[in-house]
Amino acid sequence: MLQRIFQTGMNAIRRSTGSGKSSSLDLSADRKDPEGFKREILLNDQLQTKDLEYHVGYVVQDDIVSGNLTVKENLLFSDNVRL
Repeated sequence: MLQRIFQTGMNAIRRSTGSGKSSSLDLSADRKDPEGFKREILLNDQLQTKDLEYHVGYVVQDDIVSGNLTVKENLLFSDNVRL
């Protein structure tokens, strides 16, 4: 279980192996089937139930779109592709 309050902007999650970091992010970005998981995500104290994938993005450590781009540039590229 991952419980965290994130500030606007870029955040980092550092936990031990197997603690649920990737699963939590995959669920938040709708990259993982929520079957069998309980997901509650609050944004400004409001429960988020749909279209969350349009507000959540992340770059995993070994899945960079282009090794020549910075993390920020990769995120912007991914965001533009999704639009």
